[in-house]
Amino acid sequence: MWQGDQLQIHRQWYRQQQELVVEAIQDLGLSLFSKVPSPTVTAINVPEGIDGARLRNLLEEKYQLTLMGGQEHLKGKIIRIGHMGDVSKDDIYACIYFLIEGLRELGHVIEKPTVEQTLVKLRNRLGI
Repeated sequence: MWQGDQLQIHRQWYRQQQELVVEAIQDLGLSLFSKVPSPTVTAINVPEGIDGARLRNLLEEKYQLTLMGGQEHLKGKIIRIGHMGDVSKDDIYACIYFLIEGLRELGHVIEKPTVEQTLVKLRNRLGI
């Protein structure tokens, strides 16, 4: 169990992950579900015309990326990215990269310069 400084370090890392993910999502023109995102999970509105369940299945089967969906009336409408646990900088980058690939594969248009700028910015912010 984490105590003292270790706990604070992990809390800061969760917050930093959340900030990086939120920034990348917004840079890609996607929208957040929550007006005040949690430091432990980021909920993203699935773009119009994309089936959230199909996106999640594609990401899990093709890229081994597990994201959670919405429940009840939000099923298929949002996806959730968790920030807790053993998540590395490379994991964060891969999550955003594969999310972009999955959205594109399902027909969502994200312009190439936007994608490239977002990924370069994310790599720089992550220090990778």
